Amino acid sequence: MKHSADKAAENKFTALKEIIQSRIESGRYPSGSRLPSIRSLSQEFNLVIRTVQLALEQLEDEGFIVTIHGKGSYVNEHFQDEKCLARIAFVFPEIAISDEILDLENWTTGAQFSNGLLAGAQKYGAEVVVLHIDRHLNELQQLRWLRKLKKFDAAVFLDYQLASLQKKLALVLPVFTPLSLP
Repeated sequence: MKHSADKAAENKFTALKEIIQSRIESGRYPSGSRLPSIRSLSQEFNLVIRTVQLALEQLEDEGFIVTIHGKGSYVNEHFQDEKCLARIAFVFPEIAISDEILDLENWTTGAQFSNGLLAGAQKYGAEVVVLHIDRHLNELQQLRWLRKLKKFDAAVFLDYQLASLQKKLALVLPVFTPLSLP
């Protein structure tokens, strides 16, 4: 029973976060302006204070607002600059790249792809997080990585290593694999 109550609370804070975010993006809450107080938002949406706090914390984490202790929350003047279009996990199963693992052609293609991915991320405001995941995962490790990777908008693997993890992850988010190694 507690599980459904937790889900309902999460839905409320997510809905509130989206409403406030929409108000910021539409200009209803202009850049640099002070947001209504937590108590005001709580009353306006008929929510407990903790739910409002969680929504504001999420908005702050995403760069939409800045909270000044004792003064309130303000729309971040630079939120458009800080707004991340996508979070991409770049999964790298090898500790080092060598010609024992990749032939020269695939190594060059992989390096070009990596450079292109990072340049595109910079140009379009995406965040790329490079993650080393050992290719010899047991089931528990694979579940842990799956949980972590679900927080991203997409994942990129250079090749078909970690195929089992890629297949499971592809059920919940886009997975890209640009190279096919022999």
